[in-house]
Amino acid sequence: MCEAKAVYNWVRKNVRYAGDIAPIKQGRRGVVEGVDYFAAADRVVQFGAEDCDGHSILNATLLALNGIPAKLRITAPGRFREWSHIYTVAGMPKTAPKKWVALDTTLPGEYFGVEAPHGRVRDFDA
Repeated sequence: MCEAKAVYNWVRKNVRYAGDIAPIKQGRRGVVEGVDYFAAADRVVQFGAEDCDGHSILNATLLALNGIPAKLRITAPGRFREWSHIYTVAGMPKTAPKKWVALDTTLPGEYFGVEAPHGRVRDFDA
């Protein structure tokens, strides 16, 4: 668990939260849509800022480099609401995971292992 907590602490200290690119208009009469930018782990470190998907990609990459199984967890605020957040969960113990610990480095004032309230979740192998 020490290695996973070290990953969490490093990302919290070195990568700030920054939202996605501002909404843009698609064509002259097009719909205004937000641009969801997905950055590779090295780009997240280079920029020093990302939203929840960038934090998740970096956390999962650093966990994998330390031999810790990782999953990406998406959440929705309610049972019938859209998926709106993503973060990484680490398998503990790393040799044969029996539980999954949250590494949500985007939540303000939160701590290792803490998850924001949600209505539904889905996990994907990282």
